[in-house]
Amino acid sequence: MKNILIPTTVENDILTAVKTAVKYTTGTNCNIVLMMLQKIPNAYSASQFLRETTPSCTPAQNSLLNQCREVVTQTGNCRLLIHHQCGMSAPLLKNLMDHLGTDLVILTKSYKEEKNSLHSTCRQLLLNSKYPILHLGNESEEYNFNKAMYLEYPKIDLGIHEVQKLINEQFSFKIVSQAKIEESIDEMVPHIAETISKNNIDILIEARRTAKKSGRKEQSVNHNLGLPLLSVHAETVT
Repeated sequence: MKNILIPTTVENDILTAVKTAVKYTTGTNCNIVLMMLQKIPNAYSASQFLRETTPSCTPAQNSLLNQCREVVTQTGNCRLLIHHQCGMSAPLLKNLMDHLGTDLVILTKSYKEEKNSLHSTCRQLLLNSKYPILHLGNESEEYNFNKAMYLEYPKIDLGIHEVQKLINEQFSFKIVSQAKIEESIDEMVPHIAETISKNNIDILIEARRTAKKSGRKEQSVNHNLGLPLLSVHAETVT
């Protein structure tokens, strides 16, 4: 069984994330978990705690969640679960991910732009985790991943064949191009964009390592290029 975690504040692109998750399952049984975070309330009784942690959604958000349920129900092999999480910390996230048996995390553009400190903490913890993370592109559209470009960073010595071997265990797309990032990614964007256009590339791949210090840069390279980005942890490749 595949298990996919999608942290969300229930914006429009959550529907794209769910549709992408369904395509990723390729007919395999799967739990798609929408994680909604909220602060731990200052409650003096159990009843007050329950009242203040009762989730509330706007009519528009409820409509989006219902659309997500419809998409998943039509698959026959997936279940949609909504997990309400109070507070977030490294041990809490690890226990949750282990409990869910998470295979993949999907991050939407709206979630990465969320300014709330609780969501910022969650994003930082996910970026420092060893789980594969799929950053969706800038546009709210459905994706059909076929051709990939591997972005090779100088401090991570992993070749295309090593990364492709890992990808083959979970995805069906192939790496058809490679870009060695030896300078500022901003300076390389025009050249990479040209290669993307010529080769009909529809997804980027990078390998990352756990940051030794907190405050790992959240902005992923796909923000500049617009394409989805699959970020795998280097230790899982080696």
